Amino acid sequence: MYRRILYCLAILASLLLLGFFLYRIRGIFAPFIFAIILAYIFNPVLVFLQKHGFSRLGALIALYFALAGLVFITATEVIPIIITELNTFADSLPRYTSQIQDTLRAVNRQYSRVGIPQSLRQVLDDAIKRGEEELIGLTGRLVDGVIGVFSYLLKLILAPVLAFYILKDLTALKGVVVNGIPYRYRGDILSLLEAIDGAVGGFILGHVLISLLVGVLSAIGLYLLQIDFALILGLVAGITNIIPYFGPIIGAVPALVIALLKSSRHMVYVIILFTVIQQVESNILAPAILGDRVGLHPLAVIFILLVGGELFGLLGLLLAVPVAAMGKAVLVWLWQRFFSKNPPSPS
Repeated sequence: MYRRILYCLAILASLLLLGFFLYRIRGIFAPFIFAIILAYIFNPVLVFLQKHGFSRLGALIALYFALAGLVFITATEVIPIIITELNTFADSLPRYTSQIQDTLRAVNRQYSRVGIPQSLRQVLDDAIKRGEEELIGLTGRLVDGVIGVFSYLLKLILAPVLAFYILKDLTALKGVVVNGIPYRYRGDILSLLEAIDGAVGGFILGHVLISLLVGVLSAIGLYLLQIDFALILGLVAGITNIIPYFGPIIGAVPALVIALLKSSRHMVYVIILFTVIQQVESNILAPAILGDRVGLHPLAVIFILLVGGELFGLLGLLLAVPVAAMGKAVLVWLWQRFFSKNPPSPS
């Protein structure tokens, strides 16, 4: 009895020490996590190439050569444009701030002519003042956010190298993991991992692809409409599009503000542009690429996003749906395993 208690306490102490150690070195995990995500995204491409006559290593080398070419083009052609747009935006920020203030003052003058009670007018004045502060703050945060994304990406430069070795030895790594699972639990754990992979894997890959297409379409459309900073605004639209439901609205707001400062006619054009892009995404791209992989009701998705945003901010919004889909896959598997008459078959 005492030996069993000591054994449990020893395991608990070991887990606490391991958790403390991992917490202290948490700063080094980002490249490894990003490498796993890259491997997850690239592996279907490698499987496709292998089916068409490439060896595993040959497919991997061909993929990395293509990615190196894409990175080179991006670094020489796209990044300088983004940097130029950021510098121009920073220089134009005082002018935009002044325009926002003039617009809000014009709104204030318009409703001042109407016979509004003093108490309600005070509320409207406070709301306009808060709106002005929020808009000015949003513009600054937008610049800081874009710069922060690029700074963070520079820290993950090791991730593609790690992903190369993960993809190269993926079969061997899977074998190590499988052999590390006790035989009596192996079938259950592998079937659970297969269920999680089916629920989350295609969703992540498909959503990244859709967001990339939305970002490109947004940037091209804004450029054709002669909206300033089209590339940055398209980048923002693509990144925020990863967030279901709320993402397209969040991504459209900066473009609408810039368009409104140009003219109300341009704002209408931008509204039409983003409406068309979202219709293309929801009616063509998403059904063709994603299907119904997550299998969550829209009300559940909105609730999950609100919870994720409330608890973890932007990161919570980005990860809420994949984590919820993973949780649903686990719960469905547990129900089928322990309560259903047709339990999941082991792999």
